[in-house]
Amino acid sequence: MAEEKKQKTEEIPAEKKTEEDGADKPHKVEPPVEHEKDAAPIKGATNKEPVQFYTEDTTLNLLPSTNGKLLMSLNEGGIQHLLAGARANVGVKKGRYFFEVKIVEMVPGHSHQEAVGSLRAQHIVRLGFSTAQSSLILGSSADGVAFESDGSFVHNKLKIPTTARFGPEAPLGVLLNLEEGSENYNTISLFKAGRRISKPIALPEALKGKTLFPHVSFKNASLHVNFGSDPLAPLPFTCHMIQGAAKADTEVAKAAPAPKDGKYELAFPVLLPDEGSFAWADKFLEKNPNFSELSDRAILDWADRSSIVRPRGYGVKVSNDKPEYSFQVRELDDGSIQKSIYALAPTLERNFLIMEVKGNLVKEERSKVAAKFPSSRFKKTAYVAVGEPSKDFKQTVQKITLAAKQEASDKRHAAKKEADKKKRAVLKMQKEKEKRKKAAEKLRAKNLAAAKKKMQAVQAAKAAAGKEKEEKDKEEEKTGDAEEKKEEEDEKIEASEPEEEEAVEEPEVDEPAPQVELDDEEKKLWFVKSDVKDLTPVVLSANFANFSLPTKEEGFDAINFEWAKEPKCQEYFKSWITSRKLTMRMDGLVPGEWAKERISSFGKAVGQWRAKTSQAKKAAVASKAKTISAKVEKKEEAKKEDGEEVKEEKEEEAKEMETEDAPADEAEEESDFDFSSIDVFGLEDILDVAKNMTLMKDWLSEDWTLLNLRFELWLLVRAFAKDAKDPERIGIHIDNLPFYYQKYFGKPLNVRDYGVQKNSDLIALVNDAIFVGTNSVLQTMLAQDMETFTVFAKLTEQARRFRKTKIESGDLTVKLQFGSGLQQGFRGAKRSFGQAMTQAKGKGRGKGRPGVLARATALKTTLKPSLTQRLSQQSAVKVMPTKAGVLTPKSLVPLAHRRNLAQKGGSQPQGAMTGKGTQFRAPTAAIAQRPMMMRPRAKGAQKGGGNFGMQQQQQPTMMQPQQQYNAKSAGKGKAPRPQKGAGKIGKLGKGTWGSGGMQKGKESGEVWLILLSHEVVKRHSSDCCTLEGPMCM
Repeated sequence: MAEEKKQKTEEIPAEKKTEEDGADKPHKVEPPVEHEKDAAPIKGATNKEPVQFYTEDTTLNLLPSTNGKLLMSLNEGGIQHLLAGARANVGVKKGRYFFEVKIVEMVPGHSHQEAVGSLRAQHIVRLGFSTAQSSLILGSSADGVAFESDGSFVHNKLKIPTTARFGPEAPLGVLLNLEEGSENYNTISLFKAGRRISKPIALPEALKGKTLFPHVSFKNASLHVNFGSDPLAPLPFTCHMIQGAAKADTEVAKAAPAPKDGKYELAFPVLLPDEGSFAWADKFLEKNPNFSELSDRAILDWADRSSIVRPRGYGVKVSNDKPEYSFQVRELDDGSIQKSIYALAPTLERNFLIMEVKGNLVKEERSKVAAKFPSSRFKKTAYVAVGEPSKDFKQTVQKITLAAKQEASDKRHAAKKEADKKKRAVLKMQKEKEKRKKAAEKLRAKNLAAAKKKMQAVQAAKAAAGKEKEEKDKEEEKTGDAEEKKEEEDEKIEASEPEEEEAVEEPEVDEPAPQVELDDEEKKLWFVKSDVKDLTPVVLSANFANFSLPTKEEGFDAINFEWAKEPKCQEYFKSWITSRKLTMRMDGLVPGEWAKERISSFGKAVGQWRAKTSQAKKAAVASKAKTISAKVEKKEEAKKEDGEEVKEEKEEEAKEMETEDAPADEAEEESDFDFSSIDVFGLEDILDVAKNMTLMKDWLSEDWTLLNLRFELWLLVRAFAKDAKDPERIGIHIDNLPFYYQKYFGKPLNVRDYGVQKNSDLIALVNDAIFVGTNSVLQTMLAQDMETFTVFAKLTEQARRFRKTKIESGDLTVKLQFGSGLQQGFRGAKRSFGQAMTQAKGKGRGKGRPGVLARATALKTTLKPSLTQRLSQQSAVKVMPTKAGVLTPKSLVPLAHRRNLAQKGGSQPQGAMTGKGTQFRAPTAAIAQRPMMMRPRAKGAQKGGGNFGMQQQQQPTMMQPQQQYNAKSAGKGKAPRPQKGAGKIGKLGKGTWGSGGMQKGKESGEVWLILLSHEVVKRHSSDCCTLEGPMCM
């Protein structure tokens, strides 16, 4: 009997075609056999409580009629996409009862062009039963079951095809059988026009033994609900309706008490972000189920329960407060649905919980929401929960944390269990394969033995063929006996071989998941940790300064402090705001005029320092060259008097130049003046330390970079204090340094370019000007208003000397490791403070001993990191620091050593390359294996722009780089360029290339130069150019 009942009440899966139906025959649903019997008359009291829908048991978009029997849903403002739901107040705990629903109309929904995903189902009607605390959207949770209009049975969002579709054609009846002893006990069935259209479907285990209430959910439809006592369409058997059910078989839910003063409550929870906001709200709603939550979170959950497809899934949120809908449905994504709900809510008679984290903390926003609800109908209450939570809230937090930890542990256990199962399956397959292999080998051996035996018998028969018949018979008899004996012995041996016993497979042990516990740190938690924050960093940064606690002056009827009294809450709140002002960024900060003026002034000052330093270096080089020239002439005269050969004089001169002529980075004026003994901070003028000396004479490019960094960080600290205009923002937190650097100087700050990994390490490079104070805030000891910026130069020089001393003593930890991301040379607020000013001069007339390049020629050049890297990879440009404070390319070889470069008679060298605003000379075939220098020309007082390149010569050392040439020229006449000449290239001197000479001119700006690799000839580098960074003329 029990087995038959189980077969009748099992859940109905999707109907399948049988083999007899064939693949092409349509599926036919056979009418179910009716096993229900007529109900006996009810003895005793019946239910007198009218079956109806309480307001708190309906969704916001449901509009009941006056008598409560006609249900409609709103169809505008995006709310038409959400299911409406209503649960009756009278439930069934035993017996067999039913209720009816008539679909009055199907309201036209949105167009198919607007429909995506599940929205293509324009009309949905669900009929069924649920528990008293179930979700109002029937079928979206485990505590309710329903028949849907598409013919499916719905439970916990899962659908099982059960019956044919139904619509407004006829009344529908939902039968619940909780009558013990009945064949269809604990089942639910659907009837249409009094005829059964579904088999009895068993209730899920979670609903058995519980009181179940009639429940409907729908969208874009109107329903008429009939609870009795007379059915619209009688069933094939006698059955009582819910309105006339026995009192003992029913349970009546209590309605929420009406407000004493006639005002419903409007609750505003005020909690700080990520400090229990939504956990507090969930706990509040659990204690007060008659409240309806108004929030973006509630709308998103409503859409999820309404089976609306969200392309990214419902687990993806940018924040808990404003999770972003992203449904690809206009009314849901553009905020229309929020406006509709807030327009509808004030007209309803129910209590509301306004769950907005940011909105409830900002005075203007919470006042705006409160103003929508008339004070004549709503009592406005603020619930302030700030500071250390109460004991019961901490217990709730621990409960949630433990549940999350247990869930994670269960997932890991399930994954391990599945992995072990797969491993056992693989081992089992391997054992079976090995077993089959051994059986095959055994069979093969047996077949071989039988074949051998047969062959021996054939041979014995042939051997006995010539003997007499008697002897033959005797022999055959003896042979037969012997064979029989042998066979018996073989069988005995074979039987004596022990068969390999099969390994008994260990049964799979279903180990339960381990039970986890909270550790000491987790027990101390005040709030639940979550990967998704309540507010995004941008929203929090832009609004936290405007946060405030509510007051009665705002129009609140009551303010309840949940966790602590008001003074303690105010103290905690103020401390929280102050700490965020130290760590949060000011996205709306605008650099003021003071900062812009300081940046400009500093740029001009540094431009003057660099120009003066460059001039001093050139003057020192010229003085040194003059001294050397005088010595050479004096020696030549002495040698002529002694009658030496001219050739020997030239050789002696070359030796003298090798020993006395220093490169550009070592060409310093010989003097007894001890530069290292100067008191840096005692100088009055850093540009006039001594003759042809400035304080920056030994600086390398990294020193100029650190000078700039000192000023920039000092400016950030001082300018922020002025521009923030908030005394509680005492400075820039070290973590926010890159953000404010970008805001003030318009360029990113990458600490790795300075050879460090953290912001604190960067500050350590210039800690004589900037340091990290309390609360990790940047501070400076330098004055805010200074007349000059010399203090930055003095600090930089003092740091350079200290660093040099440490390196010379063997401490290499202080050595700078600047990356290629930094531009060599000075880096300013707008790419560069100041403008590079250089000159190129040359003179020489006629034949004789013309020079290669003017001694004082120097054209400032900058190599971009990308070009430098490419050329370095191809052995094109190599740069090294020198003691003279400049950078010398190893590839530099004076043109004096290339006598074949200019041909006698003044013809132009082969391979000349030209571009707009540029011209380069290439080496002839005679020096094909040597590197070369290229020299640009630009028209005076004009802006030249264009691409320049380099033609491929027939030598392996040539390359084809291509860069943009853009130079502003403002000089006298044309810029220097090689001229045709008839003379040979002479030794180094104050001449020009060839006999034609070079005209005077000067250029300012940026010019791109390229040098091919070669070993450096240091003694001639100063006679070729003055170097600043990886540059050469």
